Amino acid sequence: AAGCAIVSTPVGALGLSVENGRDMLLAEDPITFAQAVIGLLRDPAKRTALGQAAQNIAQTRYDWSVIVPCLLNLYTEMGFEPSRSG
Repeated sequence: AAGCAIVSTPVGALGLSVENGRDMLLAEDPITFAQAVIGLLRDPAKRTALGQAAQNIAQTRYDWSVIVPCLLNLYTEMGFEPSRSG
């Protein structure tokens, strides 16, 4: 959400709907991970693009304003009427 480019392991990105190289960089081993970080440090344009992609994903898929309505709908479907007062 901070607009920073992300380098992660595949395990660290489990459950996220992301594409390697488009949304973040995924690295299986320490050497590849370090190379990805160094590559981003040397390529400001790629770093900026990946940071913007990560920020967009955070805001459109994982922000509370997106998640809460989905959760409230799920609770309603399950027959539980959550209190809207907090």
